[in-house]
Amino acid sequence: MKIVEYHDKEKFKDDFKTNYLRYRLGRIRHEIWLKNRKQKRKLLDKYDNLILENCKSGKITYFNSAGYYIADLYPDKNIEVIENDPIVKKFYPKCITANRQNTGLDLTDNFIVTNCRSDHWNTLEGFTEHFKKYTSYMKPGCRFFYSMRDTQLLGINRFKENVEQKIINWAHSLKHIQLTLVMFKIEIPKRQSMDTKENPDTANGNIKLAFVYDGEPWSVKC
Repeated sequence: MKIVEYHDKEKFKDDFKTNYLRYRLGRIRHEIWLKNRKQKRKLLDKYDNLILENCKSGKITYFNSAGYYIADLYPDKNIEVIENDPIVKKFYPKCITANRQNTGLDLTDNFIVTNCRSDHWNTLEGFTEHFKKYTSYMKPGCRFFYSMRDTQLLGINRFKENVEQKIINWAHSLKHIQLTLVMFKIEIPKRQSMDTKENPDTANGNIKLAFVYDGEPWSVKC
């Protein structure tokens, strides 16, 4: 095998423009935010609206989910935006730069992670470890909304296993970290000839889950 090109991260430019373009690439919610800034008719994704309808009163925290686009639409709501990429604070100063493990921020009533890039390419066991860290942000009774793509989930044989059932069983197993599954919507695409679609929801992911942390389930609004 002949190596055609090698990219050394240390040689990448580290200026604002380069870092911003790298962050922006492929982030559909960021594109919505840019469009909303330029037009009177504001856009709101249906899944984001569903989450907001199911949030309890109190603080709403978005982690690595371009939550600033929601915060700008609802300035009267108590919305906290956390991103682990420092570039976001450059163009959205209200953003808090932090990682999965809470290191001192006040706890929240609702915690949302939508198709988070830094969580991609992981096993279910790896997602469990991520979720353990996410719970460090949650008050008892916190509502936790999480979505991802099945195509970026490792450790599943899609030819021999029922992917949907395996994910549901895993989600129910998270009671040992005090997460109780309340709602799920899993759309595993059935491939047809000449079908090039990755999944039914590229923006949000085709696996959508909702949990309550250390509390009682609520009646979900659909």
